[in-house]
Amino acid sequence: MVESADEVMLMQAKIHTNLTIKELVDAALARGEGELASSGALVVNTGARTGRSPKDRFIVKDEITETQIDWNTTNQAISPDRFQTLWDAASDCLAAKEQHYVSHLRVGAHEKYGISVKVITELAWHNLFANVLFIQPDKTPKNELNEWTILSVPSFKTNPTIHGVNSDAAVILNFTKRCILICGTYYAGEMKKGMFSVLNFLLPAHDILPMHCAANAGQAGDTALFFGLSGTGKTTLSADPERFLIGDDEHGWGEDGVFNFEGGCYAKCIDLSQEREPLIWNAIRYGSVIENVVLDPKTKIADYHDASLTQNTRAAYPREFIKERVESNRGRQPHAVLFLTCDLFGVLPPVAYLSPEQAAYYFLSGYTALVGSTEVGQGSGIKPTFSTCFGAPFFPRPPSVYAELLMKRLHNSDAQVYLVNTGWTGGAHGEGGKRFSIPTTRRIVSAIVNGELKETEYKILPGFNLAIPNKITGIDAALLNPREAWQDTAAHDKNARILIELFNENFKRFDVSTIIQNAGPKLD
Repeated sequence: MVESADEVMLMQAKIHTNLTIKELVDAALARGEGELASSGALVVNTGARTGRSPKDRFIVKDEITETQIDWNTTNQAISPDRFQTLWDAASDCLAAKEQHYVSHLRVGAHEKYGISVKVITELAWHNLFANVLFIQPDKTPKNELNEWTILSVPSFKTNPTIHGVNSDAAVILNFTKRCILICGTYYAGEMKKGMFSVLNFLLPAHDILPMHCAANAGQAGDTALFFGLSGTGKTTLSADPERFLIGDDEHGWGEDGVFNFEGGCYAKCIDLSQEREPLIWNAIRYGSVIENVVLDPKTKIADYHDASLTQNTRAAYPREFIKERVESNRGRQPHAVLFLTCDLFGVLPPVAYLSPEQAAYYFLSGYTALVGSTEVGQGSGIKPTFSTCFGAPFFPRPPSVYAELLMKRLHNSDAQVYLVNTGWTGGAHGEGGKRFSIPTTRRIVSAIVNGELKETEYKILPGFNLAIPNKITGIDAALLNPREAWQDTAAHDKNARILIELFNENFKRFDVSTIIQNAGPKLD
């Protein structure tokens, strides 16, 4: 059936293409999708899903992916036919709406390895989110990796019986057709992490290590990388008033240095403080989006301590809202690499120098605690976790692919690698321990990036066999050795043993060289 000219025009009139930030904010307000906070930021509620849905994420299994994906409970397979059925149904659902939104954006601040992405959304605020988090197309030349399409239709609910999925939502990546389908969920982070997963699959073939890390640079261009899962302080620590931000979450590392995948930042808001996190605080203004943050009904002031909707409250803001930033969105070869971990057992040191083999071990382990989890179904409790490459849900290829690229990048650079514990000290979580303060961790990070720890003397921490500094200016020496920070050393030793056993058990799943296996902690 061929539509008449009038029908075609009517269909086209429903589509709002490449709107400005103001136009998208106005549209979201007019449609009742959110409201403005006193800061000017658009405040939205994502409903039942306040985080990613890993059990609802699939990858189309076809000739491109069949032998290249590490198929597991995270990288779940779905057939091309089932994908097409869902894509068509979601497209029909969107076509029946009064209007929808399209933006042409990019991911990857690299002239050769960036990707054009067409973002099609049912909601105005989802398109605003994409405009904030992705890169505006005039900032990076076109590339050779071809355009991808994101189709986000949250009102379209999937049916597990009919569609072969797990719930009423689905996030599906199709590498052959270069598209991502997101339906049944209002959580905008699925768009961001979907494209992150795409680059994580594509870039290793181009000798680039994709990384779940933040990056910043000093006055002299010295670049530092901050690996870590949500809640470890990655965004907070990289937003350093004394350094220049490259990006807060996703980067690539190749022979020509580091480049950001994004054009914005996506910071956790829970307990956000103007005093402790001034750059993030000041970036939350008109043109930014805050998710699931409770406002005072009269003053519209955001209450960042209110976790009644979720611990995973979020703020999305453009890089341009950070005054101290690297304009090119890129960095030189890094001189410092920080693995951030939030140890709830209170037995890891606040900082330790890692050998290349230890770096590979802790990179593959990805140990931390789930704090205010970004995943649906994890609950609000704090518990230990091991997430390969500090971001297992986003890395489709086998872990060894990324570990080998890390080793290669470290070998071809002068980067020093450090394990930084932003978790508990003097006791375990809930058992008398206290979390390291942000000022303490900032002082440690400063000692790393300014080269102070490169020149200091170290001693070996038994059990974990980590090299810990004897002293750091401005830090109580008793904090540097975790055992000395505990009053009950027997309780410390018990917790240390528990964590070492967890490391050893987790690492059994990796088939790596003996030298990397032996780089981990050992029981007496």
